[in-house]
Amino acid sequence: MHVAHVILQRGAVARSRRTNDEGFHQFSGFLAERGYTAEQVPVEHILHLKMGGTYVEDGNLLVSGEFKTKPAYRRGQFNIFEVPEEEAYGADCVRINDYVVMAKGYPRVRAQLEARGYKIIEVEMTEFEKIDGSITCLSLRW
Repeated sequence: MHVAHVILQRGAVARSRRTNDEGFHQFSGFLAERGYTAEQVPVEHILHLKMGGTYVEDGNLLVSGEFKTKPAYRRGQFNIFEVPEEEAYGADCVRINDYVVMAKGYPRVRAQLEARGYKIIEVEMTEFEKIDGSITCLSLRW
């Protein structure tokens, strides 16, 4: 497969420095064979798709930075929670069963999630953040 990096999130596939068009076409073909569709979303200012928009289930999507205006996230299919710029890293989180695992130190993101009934587990991520590592890119889920 001719692809450096693709991330699937609710039908969205990142188009960035790490992804090429051929990889997207092959991956979307693979999805189509299984009855799914994909949309290519340009990523210009961040490394990973989920660092800008993370789906936490129940129709809820945290967005930050350039993803606040991406058409793929503004079609009315999501309840959008905009994350303040100073807490953008906190938008990258993972829902596991009844909990949302998020980086420690982002109180406004945590408050938004708790206000909607999510239980939170905070983890220390400061060293990973220094190298653009995040909760989703360090997670392996089945």
